[in-house]
Amino acid sequence: MLWVSAAFVIGFTAFPKYVGAFIGDHDAPVAAAGSDTAEYQIEGMTCEACAVHLRESLSEVQGVNGARVSYADGVATLSIAPDAPFNSQDALDAIVDAGYTGSVKREPCSDDST
Repeated sequence: MLWVSAAFVIGFTAFPKYVGAFIGDHDAPVAAAGSDTAEYQIEGMTCEACAVHLRESLSEVQGVNGARVSYADGVATLSIAPDAPFNSQDALDAIVDAGYTGSVKREPCSDDST
């Protein structure tokens, strides 16, 4: 019984490093047809669970169709809806609200030149 308990303890201790394999969709495509993307450099993530948490937060930002967050690269990529308003500061605020720091790596292109 002690061995079984030890196996559970080791499994729970290692879980944050492997949570992305269980609940993450880090291989899913982000950009949909007709949408633009924005990239953010993220600091403060300590495991795959952080990436999942941040992806969920960024997906709720107005104008975001989808988000992909790479813990290994420290990068968040957002798919921006072409017909919805998007403010890069809102995404940065969502990153801070989730407990991380971020900076703009690449802004989405804007067609609003009128």
